[in-house]
Amino acid sequence: MADMTAQANGQTVPAGLAADGSLLVFGYGSLIWKPEFLFRQDLYAHIDGFLRDFCLHSIEHRGTPERSGLVLGLAPGGACRGVVFEIPSGQATTALAAMDARELVTSAYVPREVTARTAVGLIRARTYVCDIAHPQFAGRLSVEQATARIVGARGQYGANEDYAFETVRALRNRGIHDGRLEAITASIAQEMRKGA
Repeated sequence: MADMTAQANGQTVPAGLAADGSLLVFGYGSLIWKPEFLFRQDLYAHIDGFLRDFCLHSIEHRGTPERSGLVLGLAPGGACRGVVFEIPSGQATTALAAMDARELVTSAYVPREVTARTAVGLIRARTYVCDIAHPQFAGRLSVEQATARIVGARGQYGANEDYAFETVRALRNRGIHDGRLEAITASIAQEMRKGA
């Protein structure tokens, strides 16, 4: 895994871009099950200072302006377990542009460099955190509120329920159990059974 530096040859480099040109990215949601980039390796990782939650209204990918859904974001506080991906230098620029286009569509996320604990030590990696001042930031909702917002929402990438289920499945497959997300998806499944 490449070492992260804040500067390379006296030039400031984008968050997550290593001195050797590879890109290190911390994924905590859909990037885990739908990375849309090739990577050299991936590692289980843990970051402090941010908590994964359904805390952003989605008006593009999993909802519309008329019927917003909810997507995951990293909000201040707590800790989060996820995956660090290493993208080779030859693909880093393209991957970075694609991720920014995907994640920054409404500016509700902010790119940020975080320190992730991994099996090979501490790694500086790029991730996308919530802009808590953005109008799409929903804050911490109850399980019932999150369920009501997710069930029935649909955007350019499909049904909001599918996003929630795929994320929890991908986390479980990585050995990551997120009690809050599992409670929300259980509640979503229950609501969907009622409507069937």
